[in-house]
Amino acid sequence: MQSVTRKFILPLAMTVLALTLAACGGGGGNVERRVAMLVEPMPEGEIEPEPEMDAAETPVVRLERIVQQGDRLLGPSRHASYSLTVQGLPLSDQRFLPSSCSGTVCTAFDGTTLSIEDVLDESVTDEIALRSAAIASVHGFDTLAVTLEMHTPGAAGLVDDVTITEFPSLDGYGFWDDHGFAALAIADGPVAGRADGVPIAGEFSSATSFVLGDTTGSNPAGTGGASWSGPAEAASTSTFERRRGTATLTIADLSQPRLGVEIDVPGYAIGSPAWSDIPLHAGRFQAGTLGGGDYLEGDFYGPAHEEVYGVFDTRSYIGAFGGKQE
Repeated sequence: MQSVTRKFILPLAMTVLALTLAACGGGGGNVERRVAMLVEPMPEGEIEPEPEMDAAETPVVRLERIVQQGDRLLGPSRHASYSLTVQGLPLSDQRFLPSSCSGTVCTAFDGTTLSIEDVLDESVTDEIALRSAAIASVHGFDTLAVTLEMHTPGAAGLVDDVTITEFPSLDGYGFWDDHGFAALAIADGPVAGRADGVPIAGEFSSATSFVLGDTTGSNPAGTGGASWSGPAEAASTSTFERRRGTATLTIADLSQPRLGVEIDVPGYAIGSPAWSDIPLHAGRFQAGTLGGGDYLEGDFYGPAHEEVYGVFDTRSYIGAFGGKQE
């Protein structure tokens, strides 16, 4: 029974990541068309129109460029909770699902891979129904909140002999500027399917965070200090509720750069002493131990290190953050 459940959980968790990435940027502009269909025309004469934006610099076009040109994908962990009935027997558990990411490919604990190339596959995007979408901005970043649903029965057969016919809702919360993109993906709701011919039904929740983009590949340099600030998205790994906050990143001495990261989500303690003095290597930073309650990882983006993005996993909260140089 455990092996059947394991084969069921993994493809759904990977589907959450693949579909959210695809909806937020891949698939040759499908999101731009779908979002446009959801936005009602503004009545003429009521609000003075803003100056036209260069079509090449619209938020969605810039996001698609980030996805297409990205050289690094980060998605080191997922958390899942399920309560299922398998052949009439109840089964529930909570899972921590680690991944190892290198370049544009992340490999899950059982060898299943997900790459940016997979996300750009048109067939993945074609399996998504977009229920709602909202583009906005916060802290100088463009943001996109989407609610997705699968509309092709059995489309999540990412593992042999697994078919998922009913999916939980998939909510993605992403933000980006010119060089990088970060997001939180949450799945929550009823599921049904078959694994090895065994019918499965119940409730499933999952949360994962990820970052992709075109990394700088070098450390910030200069004299004095520098700081970056921006949004943070987090989810509780027990309730799978979304939490919003801010991130502040500082380097006290650019001649000997070490990074401090503060995640502030009002009313919730998210952070670790391990995040206060992180060494930098070729624009990358990593602190804590994955699965140990204090993990954080990220990169600097842009030719002048003007952006920074990362992910974290405290075991109680999982999330993503970003910042622009102040």
